[in-house]
Amino acid sequence: MSQEPLHHTLIKHFESCKLKPYLCSAGVPTIGWGSTFYPDGRKVTMKDPGITQEAADALFRATLAPFAQEVSKALPGASADDPRVGALTSFAFNVGVTAFKTSTLVKLLKAGADPSGQFIRWDKVNGKSMWGIHRRRLAEAH
Repeated sequence: MSQEPLHHTLIKHFESCKLKPYLCSAGVPTIGWGSTFYPDGRKVTMKDPGITQEAADALFRATLAPFAQEVSKALPGASADDPRVGALTSFAFNVGVTAFKTSTLVKLLKAGADPSGQFIRWDKVNGKSMWGIHRRRLAEAH
């Protein structure tokens, strides 16, 4: 049995899997392992039916692709087992592709500077620091 990539393990450590739609701490409809949209691009709604654990795992793998692609652009040539890929994919999955692409964190990374101090700046939801997200950012920075 193969081991999950680091970003899967890291994300699953900080996301719980819920088989029915729920509102995340930012008030966004979410399902499974923190998925806010389906592979076909539809957003999750609170009226969506529940899913099975197998469907949640498949949804997680499928919806992770755009985040991993953006990380690949930020770290060209990095292998999937590079810890930076895991940390950045977890970060991008949580903050969203647009926020990730335009972040100072990515700008520093592309400039060859150490971006680790930038992770902790992203520990807020609606302007309020959240302990769970703070812990996640510390883990990603590490």
